[in-house]
Amino acid sequence: MKPYPDNRRIDEPLLLAYLLLVAIGLVMVYSTSSILADSRFGSQLHFIRNQAVWAVLSLFAMFVIVRLDLRRIAVLSVPALFVALGLLALVFLMPARNEAHRWIMFGPLTMQPSEIFKFIMIGYLAFSLSNPERDLTDLRQLVMPYAPLIGSGLVLIMLEPNLGMVILVSVTALGMFFLAGMRIKHLLTATLPLAGAASLVVFVLGYKRARILDHVDAVMNPLMGSYQVKQSALTLGAGGILGTGLGEGRQKLFFLPYPHTDFIFSATGEEIGFAGLIVLLTLLFLVLFRGSR
Repeated sequence: MKPYPDNRRIDEPLLLAYLLLVAIGLVMVYSTSSILADSRFGSQLHFIRNQAVWAVLSLFAMFVIVRLDLRRIAVLSVPALFVALGLLALVFLMPARNEAHRWIMFGPLTMQPSEIFKFIMIGYLAFSLSNPERDLTDLRQLVMPYAPLIGSGLVLIMLEPNLGMVILVSVTALGMFFLAGMRIKHLLTATLPLAGAASLVVFVLGYKRARILDHVDAVMNPLMGSYQVKQSALTLGAGGILGTGLGEGRQKLFFLPYPHTDFIFSATGEEIGFAGLIVLLTLLFLVLFRGSR
């Protein structure tokens, strides 16, 4: 695959796909949340107002980052990774929420260190794996220093516990190793213990076991799953090929829980239909493809 020229700073297809997804997201958050927001907070704009603030902040962050020389600040990713590990350990000194230690509280403000660790890990791996002196075909260079550093973070996140974040961080790290040239046999060797640890936590220790078994059952027959899964399937089915139209979805009328967050894909599918979801998934795939390239 032909590499990009060194002086190319912005990938136009990636930028266009990102901007379209942000715009679609804002429209669908408002469409799926307005009734719930009016019922709970007395204003249809409650959720979309917050979402718009974060959208503007993301545009500003992109504007700043694209002008940074990441090679000069990449060396800071190493000490930053140790800071993130310290924050992951600090959460266990904080009060538990819903029987989990995932947040650091500063008065009314909260911070989730696992999210910080995830992004710093991406920067650290990008900096380290791009080193021309690192031989990714050598198993010893893969084990050190990545196994103790990333492994420590995964263990701390698992102890919170937060299995979903462990899976996300693991898949992200393994994807970056693959793109950097890691051998398939080494990739499989790294995947097996992670899968084994996750199975032990779920099926032996019982963490999220009921939820995961419910998802497995729902794959076989969505209408036999939990209330949320059943309503999600009914919502998608109600959309048909072309959808009911923007703002015309009925499942968001307190049938489908969290229609603007956890189940926004289903709520969106009801209003824009199968054809609209194909467009949406194409944009997401374009972001993944251009980013990987």
